[in-house]
Amino acid sequence: MHQIYHFTVILITILLQSQLYGVETVEFNGPERATISFDLDECYSRVFGDSRIDFSEFTATTVNSSFAEVAVVGDNLYRNNPSSNGHSCTPGIDDTPAMCVSSLESCEYDAQSDKAIRIDISVDPINGQEVVLNKFSFYELAPEQFNYIDGATGINDYPTLYGLTIYKNGQEVYSEESIQTTSAWSLEEFDFSDIENFKVSEFAQFSFVLLGYCSVGNAANVNVWDVEQVDIEFAQVTNVSGGQITGGPFQFCVDGIEDRVSNIELTDNEGDNSQWIVTDPDGLILGLPVEPDQVNFDNAGPGVCLIWHLSYDGEIEFLTQGSSLSDLIGCFDLSNSIQVNRNESNGGELFGGPFEFTVGDGV
Repeated sequence: MHQIYHFTVILITILLQSQLYGVETVEFNGPERATISFDLDECYSRVFGDSRIDFSEFTATTVNSSFAEVAVVGDNLYRNNPSSNGHSCTPGIDDTPAMCVSSLESCEYDAQSDKAIRIDISVDPINGQEVVLNKFSFYELAPEQFNYIDGATGINDYPTLYGLTIYKNGQEVYSEESIQTTSAWSLEEFDFSDIENFKVSEFAQFSFVLLGYCSVGNAANVNVWDVEQVDIEFAQVTNVSGGQITGGPFQFCVDGIEDRVSNIELTDNEGDNSQWIVTDPDGLILGLPVEPDQVNFDNAGPGVCLIWHLSYDGEIEFLTQGSSLSDLIGCFDLSNSIQVNRNESNGGELFGGPFEFTVGDGV
């Protein structure tokens, strides 16, 4: 006699949705900066007329700060003796216009050459705060073939070197020469943050001299150097450091059970005040715990958080829940961030059955 048994099959699966959400490494620029940026996108030059000797289109976008006001002296960058040292326009980065200028054939660097690009800027620290000319950067290209927008193209007797000289209130404070040019657009960056001569606490004027020189010597009739996106940055002088935090990244399952981080270590921080911050991936402040292990991340639901450490002196504005890291104003510095991934479990839904089998029928 065969017995019939009825089975109800229950299959439980835990499908852990590993939701890393494609979050990229978040970088935050730290304290506010005062900046001057020449994008050179308004470059205009034609063979006929005076446009090639007129540099008035090369104005800058200026961003002042709570610690200093900056300005371009004379409103635009320039070259001395422009009737003999004009400019042309060439395709730049992202197909926006860039400026091209003739270079010095000689391989002897000369900061007084009329062929140099010149920029004069002023900085006026507020309430005597110490300010540093922090960074100078630009893109350069020494092309083998010159290419004028809406104009000629041809072989270029390109400069092989360039130099940078900087004056403060008429006195030379920096000069570097024999820097190799490149045959593809290259970002050239200079950091002056640790140089005493670039620090000021009262009104000052800085003058920049940028010169391409030492032609390759291919006997071409044109010897131009292309320049794009010139940026100048000032920062407040401070010893504040957000430090370095280690630990994680953390993976938690949102399941109604408390999830707290542990073993986060902070080193090399410096400043009168300290604050831990939890943000979303875009820098929106979600919480300001005394310590990061006080936060129960299970309560936040699925998603991604970032943990930061902030050091600051004096008062800091907009350090509140709901503000953004980019809103902060004051003398401060942020550490690196640690990522917390809050994953959601989902058992799914099973289809099929119920099933009936006859035991002992050999089938």
